[in-house]
This record gives sequence, structure tokens and C-alpha cells, in this order.
Amino acid sequence: MKRILLIMSAILLTVNMLMAGDIVLSVVLPEAGMPEQAHQMLENKMKQAALKNGMSGEAGASQFVFFANVNKEDVEVLSTAPTKYALRLTVNFYIGDGSNGTLFSECEMRVKGVGGTEEKAYIAALKNISTSAPQFKMMIDKGKKRIEEYMQNHELVEITEYNLNWEE
Repeated sequence: MKRILLIMSAILLTVNMLMAGDIVLSVVLPEAGMPEQAHQMLENKMKQAALKNGMSGEAGASQFVFFANVNKEDVEVLSTAPTKYALRLTVNFYIGDGSNGTLFSECEMRVKGVGGTEEKAYIAALKNISTSAPQFKMMIDKGKKRIEEYMQNHELVEITEYNLNWEE
């Protein structure tokens, strides 16, 4: 009887989490290669994108990660007075399982920024990332669906393993 109650509790807990949309993503950004203000801005944008699309994002709170990788494609010094910098970035976003490396979804955004310094151009480029962009929504929806499937399948495996251990 206890085993049936435990199994039912585990199943109900999983279903309630899925219905409530309580999937938490850990926002992960590389530590080096990005100005501190830009790092904070990108982290906030990723949290906003997750929240707008039915998930939540926190720093280091879950096995599921929302990771960004920023590549500086081109820096151009504009011949203006005062001197301005034009910067092109490619930002790759990934949603996956941080514990085993499973990738659930990904997308790429290319952004440009202009500023009085290279750092200000970097920040201006990241400001151009729209948290309402269709590719964000598609990536997060796909990631959420795959995480839900993963959680359902993984929960069934844990219940089966628990039943095998219970019978020993």
C-alpha cells in the first residue's frame, strides 16, 4: 500500500509541476570576455525571455540550464569625430541538462551596436536583443516541451528503479 501511495505521489507531483509550468532554468554565462555591465544585461534579458515564455530563470537554481555564448564577429572604428566603434556580435543560446549535457534547444541571434568605446558598443549591441523575438519563443517552447518529456520519462525510470529496490 505504501508503495502505491509513493508512486501516486511522485506521479501527481510531476503532473502538478508540468501543469504549473514550474520549470526553472539556471542562467549560465561565460565569466570572461564580456564587460561586467554587458554580463548583467544579458543575464537579465535571458531571465526575462524565460519568464515571458512560461519558465523561470535563476542563477544556479536548477539542473536545466539556459546558456549563452557571445562571439565578437567584427569591430570597426568609424572615422567620425568623436571616434565611434561599431561592433557585430553573434549570440548563441542553448537550453539543456547541465548534469549530463543533453541539449534540448538552441537559437542564434546576430546583433550590432555602436558606441563611444568598444565596451559601450558591446552593451548597445546586447540592448538590441529582443526578449520577445520569435526565435526566443520558439527555442524556449521547444526546450520546455523536451524538458517536460525528459522529466516524464526520467520520473518513470526513477519509479521503476525505486520499485526494484523496494522488492529486494
